[in-house]
Amino acid sequence: MATTEAQTIEESTTAVSTQGQPDGKTRRYDRQLRLWATAGQNALESARVLVVGSTATSSSIMKNLVLPGDVISERLNPSGTDFHLGIGHFTIMDHRSVSPEDVGNNFFLEHSSIGKPRAEEAVRLLCELNESVEGKANTLNFEDVLENDPAYITSFTLVIAHNLADAPLRKLASLLWSNTTHPPLVVVRTAGFLADFSIQVHEHAVVDSHSETTPSLRIDKPFPELLEYSLSLDFATMDPTDHGHVPYVYILVRAMHDWKAAHDGNPPSSYADKKAFKAQVAAMKVKIDEENFDEAVAQAYRAWTPTGVPGDIQTLFADEKCTGYLNSAGNGGIGTSQFWALLRALHLFTAARGYLPLAASIPDMKADTKQYIGLQTMYKRQADAERKEFVGLLREVVAQTGQRHVEGDGEVPGISDDAIIEFVKNAHGLKVLRGQEWGVSRPEAIAQALATTPSATATHLALSSLFAFQATHGRPPAPGSNEDLPLLEQVFNSLVGGDADEEGKAALGELHRAPTAELPTTAALVGGLVAQEAIKVITRQYVPIDGTLHLIAAEWTKSFGDLVTLHFMGTNTVIINSAAEAIELLDKRAPTTGGRPREVMMGEVMGYNTSVGLHQPDERFRKLRRVMASALHATAVRSYQPIEVENIKYMLRRMAGLGGSMLTSNDKVGTASVSQAMSVGHPVSSAQPMSLVREAATRFILSVAYGHEVKPHDPFIGLIHAAMMKIREGKYPIVEALPWLVNLPRWFPGTRFLQVGAEGHALRNAYAGRPFEQVQAEMRAGTARHSFVSNLLTTKGGPDGATAHDQDLIKWTAAALFVGGSDTTVAAINTFLLMMAANPEAQRLAQEEIASVLGTKCHPSQDQSVVANDGEGVQDTNTIPLPARLPAFGDRPQLPYLEAVFKEVMRFNPGLSMGLPHAVTQEENYRGYTFPVGTIIRVNIWAILHDPALYPSPHTFEPKRHIGPHADPNPLRYVFGFGRRICPGVHLATDQPWLAMAGILSTFNVVAGKGLIEESKLRPWDMFEFNGMTSQPKTLPFSLVLRQGAEYLL
Repeated sequence: MATTEAQTIEESTTAVSTQGQPDGKTRRYDRQLRLWATAGQNALESARVLVVGSTATSSSIMKNLVLPGDVISERLNPSGTDFHLGIGHFTIMDHRSVSPEDVGNNFFLEHSSIGKPRAEEAVRLLCELNESVEGKANTLNFEDVLENDPAYITSFTLVIAHNLADAPLRKLASLLWSNTTHPPLVVVRTAGFLADFSIQVHEHAVVDSHSETTPSLRIDKPFPELLEYSLSLDFATMDPTDHGHVPYVYILVRAMHDWKAAHDGNPPSSYADKKAFKAQVAAMKVKIDEENFDEAVAQAYRAWTPTGVPGDIQTLFADEKCTGYLNSAGNGGIGTSQFWALLRALHLFTAARGYLPLAASIPDMKADTKQYIGLQTMYKRQADAERKEFVGLLREVVAQTGQRHVEGDGEVPGISDDAIIEFVKNAHGLKVLRGQEWGVSRPEAIAQALATTPSATATHLALSSLFAFQATHGRPPAPGSNEDLPLLEQVFNSLVGGDADEEGKAALGELHRAPTAELPTTAALVGGLVAQEAIKVITRQYVPIDGTLHLIAAEWTKSFGDLVTLHFMGTNTVIINSAAEAIELLDKRAPTTGGRPREVMMGEVMGYNTSVGLHQPDERFRKLRRVMASALHATAVRSYQPIEVENIKYMLRRMAGLGGSMLTSNDKVGTASVSQAMSVGHPVSSAQPMSLVREAATRFILSVAYGHEVKPHDPFIGLIHAAMMKIREGKYPIVEALPWLVNLPRWFPGTRFLQVGAEGHALRNAYAGRPFEQVQAEMRAGTARHSFVSNLLTTKGGPDGATAHDQDLIKWTAAALFVGGSDTTVAAINTFLLMMAANPEAQRLAQEEIASVLGTKCHPSQDQSVVANDGEGVQDTNTIPLPARLPAFGDRPQLPYLEAVFKEVMRFNPGLSMGLPHAVTQEENYRGYTFPVGTIIRVNIWAILHDPALYPSPHTFEPKRHIGPHADPNPLRYVFGFGRRICPGVHLATDQPWLAMAGILSTFNVVAGKGLIEESKLRPWDMFEFNGMTSQPKTLPFSLVLRQGAEYLL
């Protein structure tokens, strides 16, 4: 019988060696180390944070900084990988005791804490979350410490102050700003659902910004070893298995080499060339399913994208701290002085090479292990060689200061080897931010912020008003007090230099409701946001929040290039500041960039996501577009021209006071009545004609859409206005950030947004439904006028023959006409009035052209000239003869200067200054950027139309730039959108303003008030009010003067 050898359990198993295993701390912070690397982790562990005030919000902030298992990756790491955090030390300073109210809103206090020191209780419970973090309580009065021991405060790494009273907060800010070595300050203020926070820091240099712009692989400029190996590959005779595992880098280097050989050494430049190059790469396949060649096609842009120095890095090179670097002692981290030494060396490297040092890392790609490791090793060898060259330059830079080696230094005195490696690795994403002292009043900055981001700025100013009120009266406003609200409004008005607008009143209303309330939901949200920014400041990784959109984004172009990327709470936003980038991303890549971002309040709660403007690009959206296109194409809009002519003549008569039923302010249009006819030469101030323009635009759109003849106190006007105002009232950023809030019951405190949303939804249904139903009734009665709705219903079988589906499409496309056309039409005509007043020579040339083409009624003579005074000492002495008739659409081709005026008006103020946002619907790789699904893309139309590369002297109103064979680009190409989101009513939108301009020039003179011409030349952008996406001209000093004999034209 055969025998077997038995084994014991111990003999048959393998013991696990513990040698080389990471220690407990390393395992505990494994993910944090992978995210922040050693330098970031060391910065966190050495951080000492002082928190002033033990509140629900400050406790939430510290929870995110202390808790090692707290996942905030949705905000900092959109990939979704969680990571662990834990600072080294924190101190909470608070002299107060725990009250029952504190326990009610602060999850980090217990019922047994009542009566005990707040700081001690908060520290005790926070430290339970992470035993490795040191926490201390300081129960001294902060104001006493600030007065008697300021050095204690400046000894910390970071200071966070929540709801600190105005006077001590300003003193704290001044203390920390007084020396560049003092720690940054984070100021946090909350009240009810309102909150803001600010970071005060002198200079913040970021090495590892975690930029989405990937380092260059040098495919367009391959280093010798890479080029040699790529050319050595024989794709024709290669084994099919090996052929399917060649890394795409080799494929593209070889393909580009072959392309240049066949094209005089030039890479693909045009869209057709790039498409052909991709086809060439795809043709190299031997099997249809070779994923590595699919990758090569997808990454083909890397082959023709020039390797160079990014524009923002070049801007840093020009900084005086780089050009005039003086080193100061460092301790091995990347302090500010070390940063500028490293940057100076980088400047020297790029000056010689023309590009940044090569990064050793390569992305994942389809390849077998041997090929991938070989490619990785090749890049590492080249990167090491270039790093050594960089280190040599860095030694020369540091040697100029006489710095000597000390124990612990690496290859360069005062700078560790790890710091050098980290710097070179992230050289493509370096950032430097410079701050300002908190609390210093800057009226111009406030005015600009109110114009660009009115809702957020109103929140900031309302909170400032609250704390100023407390400083003045020694108490907060009483909740719901009708006596305190006017006092609070007075403080607000003093900050803005005028009366509060709707956004300001809404913010003050929230403070009036709950001036001292600290809600757990607000504390949780703000706690996460502030902790996120605190970590960025401490680690010098990622870029802290800085700045706002629109005009600031245009300035960013100078520093960061034509694409600006922002990251906030897991949302990626791209701001496009150039025409070329907008065309490339939104026109040529329209199938993947034509979505709309999620709009919770306006879109989902109020229901506007079913309208064409906010609709996602699905089948219903395409049907809506087809319906609009069928009724608004170039030929179709000619049927509306009689309506346009009648409407413009009505507007001109109203401006002249020659009759016509006026829409009064009771109709929510804000117009002022004209009680008698304007006499010849008698000026009418700018407020009246600008209001009449809005009246005419409303009247015209209702006529075109529904055939509706507007009457005094028209209910449709009030209905539409109420719907638009409710949309503005419905701006609740906290709901956009926390969409689940819409599921709260209406009785829950602080949920007014639910009522606003319900009211907005009802108004949306009413303003779209009632005019539509009226047209149906008129069609049944045989009294319907020619209109957009009646025409479309007729083609679908009439008011009763059209299917419910067709009726739904027609109803919502008609409703979109008002939303899409009203503001832009008003902006164009009112901008024209302002520009004619500020540029009398352009007005004269346009009037002379009209008279020469249409013929004249009489010849000018001195006794026929009109001499009018606008009350400010400016006279109108226009002696140009009147045209024989009003211009018509058929005259447009014979009036090239008037057409140039129209284009220049549209360029100077496009009306829709930021454009409606697009959203990425499928991941896009573009110029080294990766735009994941959901990325928001905003086009800064204002910046494009004021780009000196396209329009020389862009802030000068010059119609002649649009005339001749070498005319500047047609601004209408950019004004009405891009890709699949181009305005379908573009023909209608250009006809009405042009006819209005022609009519006004024929019948009126636009006369500048005192100082207008001079002011328009100095700061032309100050002539407009920016409200988020739109821009409207301000009511500035100019007058309309009826030309002598013009009555007969009307």
